[in-house]
Amino acid sequence: MPKLLCNCGDVIDLSKIPVEGEYSFVEAKQWDEIVHHLVQIVRVADITDQEFLRERISDTLAGFGSYFYKCPHCDELIVFWQGSEKGQAYRLLDDNVMRASE
Repeated sequence: MPKLLCNCGDVIDLSKIPVEGEYSFVEAKQWDEIVHHLVQIVRVADITDQEFLRERISDTLAGFGSYFYKCPHCDELIVFWQGSEKGQAYRLLDDNVMRASE
């Protein structure tokens, strides 16, 4: 089962879908491209087949952007930038500013 180890020692179970504390995000400059792809899907899709349409939209959105996990124990963010399989950890400092963990 896939798991992610936080710097605090907490283990995030990635086998349960959806993963609690998993977030997706996209770069602002990708927004128009995403909308364009979604419009194309709707334009050519059989609107009566809602399941197929939902799957195509989901697959398209999954192909864009990056994601991160928020540790439920320490609130550290483990970010996986687009195209990267290595996470980068960020933690909240006392001054409420996020900084990369050492």
